[in-house]
Amino acid sequence: MNDQVFEQYEGTLKELKTGDVVEGEVISVNSDFVVMNIGGKSDGIVKKDEFIQDLYEDLLKTAAVGDKYNVMILATNDGAGSYVLSKLRAEEQVAKADLQKVFEAGEIIDGKITKAIKGGLLVDIGGLTAFMPASYYDVRFVKDLQALEGKEIQGRIVEYNPGANRIIFSRKVLVIEEIEKRKAEQQQRKEEAVKDLEIGQEIDTVVKNLTDYGAFVDLGGIDGFIHVSDIAWAPVRKPADKLAQGQQVKAKIIELDKENYKVKLSIKELTPDPWQMFRKQFTEGDKVKATITTIAKYGAFARIIEDVEGLIHISQFAHEKISTPEAVVKTGEEVEVAIIKIDDEKKKVSLSIKELLPIPKKKIEKNKQVYADDATVTIGDLFGNIKID
Repeated sequence: MNDQVFEQYEGTLKELKTGDVVEGEVISVNSDFVVMNIGGKSDGIVKKDEFIQDLYEDLLKTAAVGDKYNVMILATNDGAGSYVLSKLRAEEQVAKADLQKVFEAGEIIDGKITKAIKGGLLVDIGGLTAFMPASYYDVRFVKDLQALEGKEIQGRIVEYNPGANRIIFSRKVLVIEEIEKRKAEQQQRKEEAVKDLEIGQEIDTVVKNLTDYGAFVDLGGIDGFIHVSDIAWAPVRKPADKLAQGQQVKAKIIELDKENYKVKLSIKELTPDPWQMFRKQFTEGDKVKATITTIAKYGAFARIIEDVEGLIHISQFAHEKISTPEAVVKTGEEVEVAIIKIDDEKKKVSLSIKELLPIPKKKIEKNKQVYADDATVTIGDLFGNIKID
């Protein structure tokens, strides 16, 4: 090759320097390194540990003649005139540049937990390793970090310093965002649920949950509450006696606090107050027929009309003393009673059976002497004639 041709050939070669990232083409491969043409004055050598992460892999199965890769020039002369190259470092530089953009944009990225170390976890985020402090994994404390190894997760880069090779990864930021998102959605549903509600409004709803003191119903975003005393006009011992979970009911809004999303409803308000019906029909002293519903130690309850009961105290069953109410009545039996007291404030009725019974006459024993008030009684009458010496 004459000087002119050589000068022309040299002019076609790239001016390469340490740190440059260039595209190269594989021209030969063996088990220890890859030889690449990078358009320079000589070929470049990529050792196995600069070409692949896993040194247990077979380089001959990883690279093939004709493959093209970006590589970084580590040195322009290895002592034998060849460039010293690294595929991994070129990938790392590209990854860092991409990661800078991801960090600045606050993008969500995928990662895989590779190892648990003191204080946290190492996360593979696509060619780069980030550190995730233990407290950055979840809002709750995680005791066994090793159990997370191999787990694929999503998160954000919350701190990035490529010069110091410092990458801090957080999964918790996404957990918190999801919690806040759900709270916001729930808040919106609450506002929508109460927006058109008014006191006195009748609503078709479903029983969600029962407690000892009432029932919670679904109002489409918030829960409404029906107190046990608002289920029926008659006393209800526990809500489960009248309602069941999943049951459809109609109720009336009786209290409404839109600011705090509290709604109190009543089922009984949709029907006439039986007490008012009772007061129109009956008064103290009336004689009525009632049905025994419940028997207790102190007396028995009897239904006068639907949802209005009265108490027959144990002392009101008979003129004579009785041992138990069961000695006189039984559940389901219809009895005739007198209304002896009505308490409008407490909506209570006192009943009596004995008021309708004749007062028994006092029996006088035979041969028993009865003295009149004006009878004159002497000592002789009492003691007879006593002789005194």
